[in-house]
Amino acid sequence: MSHVSPFFAVFFCFLFVCVVQAEDSRAVIELKGHTAPIKSIIFSPDGTKVVTDGRDAAVKIWDAESGKLLHTLQGSESPSTTLAFSPDGTKIVTAITDGTAKVWETDSGKELQTFDTRSAGRIDFAAFFPDGKKVLTPAGSGIYIFVWSVRPEPGERRRLYPDHTGSGRTHYVTAVAFAPDGEKFVTAGRDGTVQMWETDSENRLQRKFVGGIQGFLSVAYSPDGKKIVTAGNDRIAQIWDADSRVELKRLPEERLPDGNMVDSRYAAFSPDGKKVVTTGFGGVVRIWDAESGEVLQKLEGHKGRTNYVDRAIFLPDGKKLVTAGHDKTIRVWEVDTGKELQRLVGYSGEVRSVALSPDGKKIVFANTETTAQIWDLERLPAPPPAPVYSPISPNAPLVRPAITDF
Repeated sequence: MSHVSPFFAVFFCFLFVCVVQAEDSRAVIELKGHTAPIKSIIFSPDGTKVVTDGRDAAVKIWDAESGKLLHTLQGSESPSTTLAFSPDGTKIVTAITDGTAKVWETDSGKELQTFDTRSAGRIDFAAFFPDGKKVLTPAGSGIYIFVWSVRPEPGERRRLYPDHTGSGRTHYVTAVAFAPDGEKFVTAGRDGTVQMWETDSENRLQRKFVGGIQGFLSVAYSPDGKKIVTAGNDRIAQIWDADSRVELKRLPEERLPDGNMVDSRYAAFSPDGKKVVTTGFGGVVRIWDAESGEVLQKLEGHKGRTNYVDRAIFLPDGKKLVTAGHDKTIRVWEVDTGKELQRLVGYSGEVRSVALSPDGKKIVFANTETTAQIWDLERLPAPPPAPVYSPISPNAPLVRPAITDF
């Protein structure tokens, strides 16, 4: 990223947004209503709605086209930890720090159901099963995993015992992923293991993937369900055979020419399963060949206070990639060439949550402030070119510009 003075950085952000809005008023839509920073954002499966979750304990449903606030979900004074839509988009589940999870009707904002695990402790996150008829909620720092039936299905609660141990916190589940066929799911833990379960029973399959000692932060299936990719605090990513539990490839951290280390804390497959993207510290996003384990592209440009890139999301066709970093920008890249196609500059805070619409045409993000933005990717210009400096006359006074990051 080019370094500029604070004045020109602020001026550029302001001018850029104004120009875009002058060209098309719908290129940028602001979602205003939270009184505390927004923690998480999701699009509905049909892309018509956006849901935001703030530290003000408010969950809000917005119209993705107009930015109009449709509903504020009322039901708890405690903030949520995660949000998720049902596959058909008719329901939303929120996991709450008070040890409950709630299911809501999307169109009305009405509370439909409450799952109570307060006796087991706080709920870390919640997710719908692929059939939309059940909800999974790890609780008590992952000591238990509860599976609940969603009305109008008959009432049922199953308690699973994942047996993840390590890092000074017993049984800590950090991530869950469902197989594409919906018949299995895996839990990843801070103990550096991944465990596989049957969706419709309490059976834990005899498939335990043993990784690093520092623990996993993310886990994902390949689109064909034959591979699993993990990443976490060991700073590496690993590709596994889902059936045999054999590690197929290890995607290591890397030292850059400037001495900084690039690692992998998050990993995901491309839509065709042929590539893996990893993000983490170092400010560089790497795209790997999922078969050979070779680095195909290094996307350089995110530079911030911590040089951390939170997320990377492939567009549905797999030809573009969206990345969000702590340098206060979101960038769109061409996967095959590594070329930066677009740069989204919003407010002054670090980008903390980002989501892509199902058709890949819109992106919504929030940072450390109380307002979210929806950007239309098809109406935004290319990133500005790198500045070109003219030779300085030997008689001109030397002026040292102020240096800062966006």
